[in-house]
Amino acid sequence: MTHETAQAILRLNRETYEKIAPEFDKSRNVLWDDFSIFDAYVKEGMRVLDIGCGSARLFRYLRDKGVRYIGIDNNQYLIEKARERYPRGTFIHGDVLQLEKIPELSGQTFDCVFCISLLSHIPSHEYRRYALLGMRTFVRPTGTLMMLNWNLWRPGIRPGWRQKNIWTGNLQRLFLETDVWTLRYRVPERKLGLRDVMAWWGDSYYGWPLYYRAFTAGELKKLCVRVGFRDVTSFYVRRGRHALWWNGRTIATMAHMTPIPLQNKAAVQEKIVVSAVSPA
Repeated sequence: MTHETAQAILRLNRETYEKIAPEFDKSRNVLWDDFSIFDAYVKEGMRVLDIGCGSARLFRYLRDKGVRYIGIDNNQYLIEKARERYPRGTFIHGDVLQLEKIPELSGQTFDCVFCISLLSHIPSHEYRRYALLGMRTFVRPTGTLMMLNWNLWRPGIRPGWRQKNIWTGNLQRLFLETDVWTLRYRVPERKLGLRDVMAWWGDSYYGWPLYYRAFTAGELKKLCVRVGFRDVTSFYVRRGRHALWWNGRTIATMAHMTPIPLQNKAAVQEKIVVSAVSPA
């Protein structure tokens, strides 16, 4: 995927979330069973950073665990709703690709950095590595990055072309006319890879497009290792338990911190630097 296409998709996803924010907020009132996989990692008194916090569903899960919580999201509506709903938490408007520009995070590190259903929205390998390196900056030496991403390889249960998985996504690319595809998803089909999935939020007549990456557990593990994490585990999850690729609802990834020697740090950053422009 080209840099220009990736930036267009970043803008598209941001615009879609601005349109759907009220309905999205209403749809996130139920805690995920899959959050229970974090129980072994989160302890009282820990400092927690939730990147892409959305409507703060994770804070609901964590609020009785005695943690010090900061949530980051680039959607102003969702941040305001989270502040209104959970005054005990700290919620900041900011972008995953510009974490270094958030003054409230300057010089801080955290025991747990969470990234729930966010990395799969980031297009291109370079941007995903850049985002992970940014997250890594805020994980303290004994800390852990914890992610959940949708498993888009699982055959879904929703009817028709609204299905959010790699199978329906690629069937649409085969059978929809090029003009119809571009009008609906606003991204030329030929500029996407086989694991790039365009999905639809809404009904058949009124809705908005969203981009997802169809990750595998192995791909997520390799991404984390390449930006300097160690002891990385990545596995499929269904209702808080280990599952197989064909029935797991999400993919859980746990990555522990390891220091990068100063002489190697510049080389690592040079390899993965891209323009971290957060679309306006």
